[in-house]
Amino acid sequence: MDKDEGETTVAQRLIRRMAETYGKITDVYTLDALFAKAPVIHAALDAGAHVVVRMKEERRRIMKEANACFANRLPDSTWEERDGKGNTVYVQAWDEEGLAQWPQVRVPMRIVKIIRHTNKTVIEANKEVFVTDVVERWIATTCSSEKADTQTIAQIAAARWDIENIGFRNLKTFNALDHCFVHDSVAIKAMIGFQVLAFNLKRLFFFHHLPASSRNRDVPLRYLIDEMREATRWLSLHLYRWVWEWGLSTA
Repeated sequence: MDKDEGETTVAQRLIRRMAETYGKITDVYTLDALFAKAPVIHAALDAGAHVVVRMKEERRRIMKEANACFANRLPDSTWEERDGKGNTVYVQAWDEEGLAQWPQVRVPMRIVKIIRHTNKTVIEANKEVFVTDVVERWIATTCSSEKADTQTIAQIAAARWDIENIGFRNLKTFNALDHCFVHDSVAIKAMIGFQVLAFNLKRLFFFHHLPASSRNRDVPLRYLIDEMREATRWLSLHLYRWVWEWGLSTA
């Protein structure tokens, strides 16, 4: 990334490079509001993919157009789900496609408005208090309702938060992704590649190899890893040197 480049320019180049190198590797790009720009959307479309992008700028003409559509009608769909802590979430959604008030984008867009009501118990003044958090989100997508219904679009948008919180946050906090071990450009790419590969293999092991009963106990991965590392100390083989003396990430 050149110091004069913006993140959206880099995103376009990355999408094009992945398509040229690997062909079509994904059906949908989930993007933050920063990337709600026509060139990024066009890069994804040219790569044979759709976009699901967070929208924040209420002054955009397409947002005003969608808001006018949603203003005087009941939600198009509602459902209940559970969040990561088991709290009940009541979801209301409005969905409109074929909106053309984004002239820079060469295809009509679909706007989904989502309001999430999360019921949970919090502690206030040493007492349990029942509260409801209300969060409103707006999503723009090139996916038609035939390819992905409203609830699917909402799930795709929510998955981006998992990538942000579980992926990048975990990599930086527990796997030293933010530390520069070397200063050669090729070596930096190789090091980041190894870190991401190790992170993915670790999560594949815990979430696809271990039985569901062990995953549903809400035990942090670092505790499980510490237990594994401790157990290897008593092996007759020398495996413990790799995970104990050399150290093992505790993410």
